[in-house]
Amino acid sequence: MSRTGPLLCGGAGTGALSSRVDGRTSATTYDSFGENFTITLPAAEKTLTMEAFRARVTR
Repeated sequence: MSRTGPLLCGGAGTGALSSRVDGRTSATTYDSFGENFTITLPAAEKTLTMEAFRARVTR
């Protein structure tokens, strides 16, 4: 499955998103606002639910 559409709403240009959780800061800079891009999702057999992921990493 593929999806094509704008990265985020707004005009073409640059931008940044940041967040702070539990004292940790994360930031991402984007340089393609308003441009189309394609996202290809993995096949269903290559995905896990969060519950299944947690079960595997907490064994």
